[in-house]
Amino acid sequence: VIRAEVGDTIQVVFYNRASQPFSMQPHGVFYEKDYEGTVYNDGSSHPGLVAKPFEKVTYRWTVPPHAGPTAQDPACLTWMYFSAADPIKDTNSGLVGPLLVCRAGALGADGKQKGVDKEFFLLFTVLDENKSWYSNANQAAAMLDFRLLSEDIEGFQDSNRMHAINGFLFSNLPRLDMCKGDTVAWHLLGLGTETDVHGVMFQGNTVQLQGMRKGAAMLFPHTFVMAIMKPDNLG
Repeated sequence: VIRAEVGDTIQVVFYNRASQPFSMQPHGVFYEKDYEGTVYNDGSSHPGLVAKPFEKVTYRWTVPPHAGPTAQDPACLTWMYFSAADPIKDTNSGLVGPLLVCRAGALGADGKQKGVDKEFFLLFTVLDENKSWYSNANQAAAMLDFRLLSEDIEGFQDSNRMHAINGFLFSNLPRLDMCKGDTVAWHLLGLGTETDVHGVMFQGNTVQLQGMRKGAAMLFPHTFVMAIMKPDNLG
C-alpha cells in the first residue's frame, strides 16, 4: 500500500526482478511526462518510463490539493497503481496495488490513517489468465496435454477466467476480522473489462458511503470506493 497526504511528493524506486518489462502507473496523483508508466507509440521522446528485467527506475509523483479529499469526503481516498507497459497482460498477471491520498495530517507517524482501527484492501476483478504473461509457463508446469486442450479450447479459456477477490477464489480469501465498535475502512478497487460489474455486499452491517448509509457498494473497471463501517452486529 502506498499512502500520501496532500502536499507530499512520492518517490518510488522500482526494481524489476521479473522476466518482462514492467512499470508503475498511478491514479489519483500528478506526474510529469518523464514519470509516466504508460507506453505511447506516438513518436514522443518520452514514450513511457518502463523498467526492463533487472533494471531500476525511479518515479516521482506529487499530491496537489485538487487530488485530495473534499470537505464531504472521508479523510483518505482510495486509488490504484498498476503496471502499464502492457496494461492488459500486466494487470492480468497481478501487477496491481492500492494507493491512498489523504488530507494533510490524516496519517499517523506509522503511516496508518488516524482514527481507524482496521483497514481492508479488496480488489474485485475477473483475472483472465489466458492474457497473463505466465499463461504458457503455468500450463507447462501443470503438464497439460495441449492436444486435449485443443478439443475444447473455449471451455479451457473460460476456465482460466478467475472471478477473484485479491486473487483468491472459492471463499479462500483470508478472514476479515474486526471487533464490535471498531472503525473500519474498506478500500475497494475495480479492474478489468465489461464483465467486471461487481456488487460488494456487507451482510449484517452497513457502511457510510457517499454521504449515505448503505449495505452494498458498486464497482466498475478502474473505479475505487472508500467506505467506513462501525460494526454493531456480531457474527
